[in-house]
Amino acid sequence: MAIHQDLAGLLKESVSEYLHVAHECLTHQKAEGGVYGFPAALLLFTILDTIGSFHRGDKSFSSSIDGKNRLIDGDGFKHYFILNTSYYSQTLTEAQIKKLYYYYRCLLSHNASLAPGRGLEVGSLGEPLFSIDPSGAILSIRLLPFYHQSVTAADQFLKRVGSILKTSAQATTINKKS
Repeated sequence: MAIHQDLAGLLKESVSEYLHVAHECLTHQKAEGGVYGFPAALLLFTILDTIGSFHRGDKSFSSSIDGKNRLIDGDGFKHYFILNTSYYSQTLTEAQIKKLYYYYRCLLSHNASLAPGRGLEVGSLGEPLFSIDPSGAILSIRLLPFYHQSVTAADQFLKRVGSILKTSAQATTINKKS
């Protein structure tokens, strides 16, 4: 932990710390059994949101949503369009992305809860990140696959962070706060 004068260095430290702590949450057994899934999920969603936010407004970067190339042209759930890019390699619909954001990320962040009928599971490597029922509803987040895909996403992001920040509206907003 340090005071950073440069956003790229700060992101390299903060994202790496989030990944490390998420890993600790998923590998440390609680006395009563199980792992620390809620904090792990919150940290993984924060990394996802971070990567998406720094691509907001980048007209050269798009995501395939419902068969159309879409820009991350707003905040909130639109940051989660990053899921359908090489960072996370998903093929979610816009409706699924919205629900993922509202039923999981927002409730975890602001209310320490999840929507009724939704859950978290540890999962296994090789499984999809999300358990999706035949109607397309996301029923649970598989944390171990989500963690491993987040490692890949963070690695891609941090390798390119310097060039991403040069055109990032989010970086401009953050740097104006000094």
